[in-house]
Amino acid sequence: ERECSMLDYCDVEVLSENGYSESVLGRRKDSDCSDVIIRRALNTDRVHANNALVRREYDMLRLAGGLATPRVVAFESESGVCQFAAERVEGVALSSLCKHDSLGLRRKLDISAAIAKCLAQLHDRGVVHGALSPERIIVDGTDTAPTIKFFDLTSATFVDAEQDVSLS
Repeated sequence: ERECSMLDYCDVEVLSENGYSESVLGRRKDSDCSDVIIRRALNTDRVHANNALVRREYDMLRLAGGLATPRVVAFESESGVCQFAAERVEGVALSSLCKHDSLGLRRKLDISAAIAKCLAQLHDRGVVHGALSPERIIVDGTDTAPTIKFFDLTSATFVDAEQDVSLS
């Protein structure tokens, strides 16, 4: 599937802002069924640093290739501001699920196994998330087959498979 231009999308609603970027619900101009999340650097006096963080997240998402992460559909750096669009993923943050004690042991084990599998897929591609937390894990799917997506890869790093990595 080809990557689209950011010009193919229009803003629908600002979802959040984290100090260096904003996340916006976007929609394809030629359709009302292809929602994306647009992440753009905030155009502040720190726009260079903000752009670097957005570009880093984009690079890590591209390396992940849509495995366990939202798939990137567009990127541009226009008027000095970097932005990209990624698929909108349905689901609930793991942190919200954990607040409800109604999850049975089987569901908890299924979610844990799915998270481990997705982490292994990222690591196989050389991507180390770097700041994984329940707020950055989205869970969707049936009770027996949860789908996991990781978000916010601004702290992620690329580790070459040939590189000797030690835990400290």
